[in-house]
Amino acid sequence: MIQSNNTYWLVLLFTISIIPRFITGDSTGFFYVADTNNVIIKIDSTGKQWFRYNEVTNGPLYSIDASNPFKTLVFYKQQQLIQTLDNNLGNIGAIQLRKYNLLNITAIARASDNNIWLYDALEMNIKKINEAGKVILNGPDIFQLTRHIPQITFLKEENHKLFLCDSTSGVLVFDEYLNFERTFMLPGIRDFQIINQSLINLQDDTLKEINLTTKQITKDSIYTTRGFLSAYVYRKFLITKEQNGVSLYRITE
Repeated sequence: MIQSNNTYWLVLLFTISIIPRFITGDSTGFFYVADTNNVIIKIDSTGKQWFRYNEVTNGPLYSIDASNPFKTLVFYKQQQLIQTLDNNLGNIGAIQLRKYNLLNITAIARASDNNIWLYDALEMNIKKINEAGKVILNGPDIFQLTRHIPQITFLKEENHKLFLCDSTSGVLVFDEYLNFERTFMLPGIRDFQIINQSLINLQDDTLKEINLTTKQITKDSIYTTRGFLSAYVYRKFLITKEQNGVSLYRITE
């Protein structure tokens, strides 16, 4: 069942004029913006820039996981490197994945037990490693589950569930022991959020919400004249990745 009842208006609070590579946020209300020079900026909802992390030797930054803001994970896919930053964006550790014979990892995420989830594209399975790089849990072959070669671009653990973003089919859901549960068919999806018991994805000017319990889909309209490449929602704030900048909006109905 699909419902489409709400229209949300956006009030622009500020724009940072950069060429953005990645945006995300944490549970304390801070946002993380990475530009194409691989500089990470930590900002608050007023636009104040608190901390910066500038590392140019690791190649292009692929993703940031700030689900634990005291141990933020920065993934450099080309180098197969995970950098760990503290809440001031200070470097507190690194895992060279190739050192542990992990050669084609395409996505990572912080686990709720402070270990790290990986998607291994060579073995087509999920792994959990500890902060020393040791594999402590191996998941099933995803090709055997889905009968297609998965293209996993993003991982997220929330509420003891692990969600895999497969751009060829949608979002695959596993429990914390890597038992496969189901797939939400959303071809072409690149990223998403899990908020409470809902999966949130912004496509163009539509905010799609899937209730993970009832499976009901809600499509709400976002009134905007600006194109969004991706977005991150925190309470009544929406931070957006745009063509030539990053903007923060307050959401109103």
